[in-house]
Amino acid sequence: MMKKWKEQRVNIILGSFLGILILLMLLATICDHSKVSYDHLQKVEPDSVEKLADGGSVVELTIDKSVKKCTTVAFCTPHQYVDVYVDGRDVYSLKETAGRWGHTTGHVWNFVLLPVNTTHLTVKLSPCYPETANALLTYYVGNGREIFMGLMRQSLPTFIISFIILIVGIYMLGYWLLVCKSEDVDATLLYLGLFSVILGLWTANETDFAKLLLVNQHATTFAAYILLMAMPIPFVLFVRSFLDFDDKNIWRVFCGFSMVMCVISCVLHFTGIWELRQSLILTHIVIVGLLIYLMRAIVFKFVKRQVGRRLRTCIAALILVILASIADLINYYKVGGNTGIWGRISFLIFIVILGVESASKTASMLRRDRRVKELEQFALNDTMTGLYNRNAYNYYVKSAPDIADTMIVTFDLNNLKKCNDEHGHSAGDDYIIQTAQIIESIFEKQGKCYRIGGDEFCCVISNASKCQIDRLIQQMHGELVVLNNKKIIPIRAEIACGYAMAEETDDGIEKIRERADDMMYRDKSRLKQNK
Repeated sequence: MMKKWKEQRVNIILGSFLGILILLMLLATICDHSKVSYDHLQKVEPDSVEKLADGGSVVELTIDKSVKKCTTVAFCTPHQYVDVYVDGRDVYSLKETAGRWGHTTGHVWNFVLLPVNTTHLTVKLSPCYPETANALLTYYVGNGREIFMGLMRQSLPTFIISFIILIVGIYMLGYWLLVCKSEDVDATLLYLGLFSVILGLWTANETDFAKLLLVNQHATTFAAYILLMAMPIPFVLFVRSFLDFDDKNIWRVFCGFSMVMCVISCVLHFTGIWELRQSLILTHIVIVGLLIYLMRAIVFKFVKRQVGRRLRTCIAALILVILASIADLINYYKVGGNTGIWGRISFLIFIVILGVESASKTASMLRRDRRVKELEQFALNDTMTGLYNRNAYNYYVKSAPDIADTMIVTFDLNNLKKCNDEHGHSAGDDYIIQTAQIIESIFEKQGKCYRIGGDEFCCVISNASKCQIDRLIQQMHGELVVLNNKKIIPIRAEIACGYAMAEETDDGIEKIRERADDMMYRDKSRLKQNK
């Protein structure tokens, strides 16, 4: 009873979490951007822009008298020194930098309070770095509070998407640390969680919502570059683990190169030779290398015909993140912008799809590992494959109270004796283990899988009238093709299969299995004839 309550509590928490995410996404999509811009964000176009020799500019603005409550001019400056003049008098100045943390003002929203009856002002911009010269800015006029609230609301959807990415990442990290760390499972979910947390923090930090709320723009600017440099390594580790990509030492070289670029960028920054904004090209080179690695992994799987169900399910999400990253880089170098709401949604879709798949894999591994540990106490498991053994099957046969609507599926491995004779029993063991994993991955959700002999397996399916057995057998043959293409075992793997449903005349499970065996032996003969 207590165990059932714990399972229900986990489901309630997970359902609430998903409900909050859906609510936030709805909120992000229903915000009326046009209404925000019309009511609170009145733009003003410069009368003239004079470019200076140092890459700066002098912008002349005229305030339309028709603009109501025009007390403030607001504009965002990326790494610019700012002076604002009204009638030759300096009314606003932005010169403060972060010292050793960077000789830059950062990304700052400037709110300039205008003197009464101001009709004309001059904005002088000077770049902190040569790379930020000739910045094109958008100027808003009106009431300061209304501009602030309009900007906040306009950037709210992108901030919410970034926040969701961050929360999903934290959830995956917490799940792995609390549930998986003590178990014998891989770190796929850990790597994706780390990537999601870093991506969520970085994209949230880049929104106007964060720029308006966070006071210390020097710190947030520095953090943005560090987060961006930290992103590629967990992503590479995730791709390698998720796709089971055997790339020898390429991933080590890439991760080492990424860390070296990070160290070089930080050393150049703190010595004042080349600050993080100036060395951003190094990080972008690493990101391009990351995309090449990802595309290579996908192409490799297709060329080797190792495209199993997991890759087919997630290939669209992987392509989506490639396109979003390329679009982001093009957008940055073309117009100086960052990932918008659709770029963030692309990354969120990628994280959710692959996160669910990774969590499903992790949960399956946890179920299998825990079941193995439980069965070991009663000697009901097969130590080689982790499936239930003949003892467990015999116990089920004797204790099964009702066999109505029960299906028995039997399996037999072809060529196992040949594998043992020609390549040794170690290769034969690998044959048994690999094929048992395929049988388990396909049929475990339908019923209990048993190894009842050396190369004989069976699955007992209750409530089998809803089971699409032909589709499951087709999936099994598809996974066998992938296994043979990987060349893990030295001979061609084949599984003969048969199944039978309970009939009214059956007096026990064994009667059903006998008919399933008859069908399986016919399939075995067919496979031998087709060679």
